[in-house]
Amino acid sequence: MARSKKLSTEELKARKRARERARYAKIKADQVLNELQKEKERKKYENKKIKKQVKLVADMTPRERRVHRKLWREKFKKHYQRKCTNTSYIQLTPPSSPENNADQRPQSVQVNSGKKRIHRDRSKIIKRNKKLQEENEKLRRQRDMYRKRHERSKLQKAPRHDKTDDTPKTKIRKLMKKKNHKQLIQRQLIFGEAMKQQLKLNFKQMRKEKKFFCEIVVQGLRRSNAAATEFIVKDNDVFTIPYESIKQILPEPTPIWKKRIITYKFSNTVGVYEK
Repeated sequence: MARSKKLSTEELKARKRARERARYAKIKADQVLNELQKEKERKKYENKKIKKQVKLVADMTPRERRVHRKLWREKFKKHYQRKCTNTSYIQLTPPSSPENNADQRPQSVQVNSGKKRIHRDRSKIIKRNKKLQEENEKLRRQRDMYRKRHERSKLQKAPRHDKTDDTPKTKIRKLMKKKNHKQLIQRQLIFGEAMKQQLKLNFKQMRKEKKFFCEIVVQGLRRSNAAATEFIVKDNDVFTIPYESIKQILPEPTPIWKKRIITYKFSNTVGVYEK
């Protein structure tokens, strides 16, 4: 007798799975055996819960929940793929008799519960996404508000080049507010006093230069008052009294500026020279 070939571990597992599928198919075919099998599985599950061999979802840590949910999603995906494969196979296979159509079973409770769970999870994700979008929009508005506020503060602190210079009083007040600036204040006062004296000297020199210029340019005068003591210059006009004739007898006149008009005033009346 030939010796039987030793089977591998994978082949033994495959045969065992085939026997289990055949046994469960036989149990599902009989309604009484199916109910007994379900009751047996429920008692087995209750015993595992009592012995703490099964951990409930409420007792799991957040990490364990994520791991189990991942496994559940993978199992449901495989179940859904098998279901789609079987459905397509049934649709492609032509019915042999009307009795076979009557054997089609409605969707199981697990499939319906899975669909409800998927719909519930999708609704939660949509709501959470909407909430996050609202929070993002709120944060964006706050960011724009603080950015504009920062820009305004920078503009207020930045020096303005188009601003007019401070008045002397404001400059002195700013200098007096500063501490330990005695030398700076002393230097500013000396500079101001020197400018004041120089302006006075320049003004006196300008008066002398204007008087000399008038004496050189003016060649004739026109009487401006009845006493014949004040005369004004009239360009391109026939002068009443020659200026040279007045200078020969009377002392030099005093020039007076009135409303941008030069008036020459004499100490004595010069009516004798009037035509």
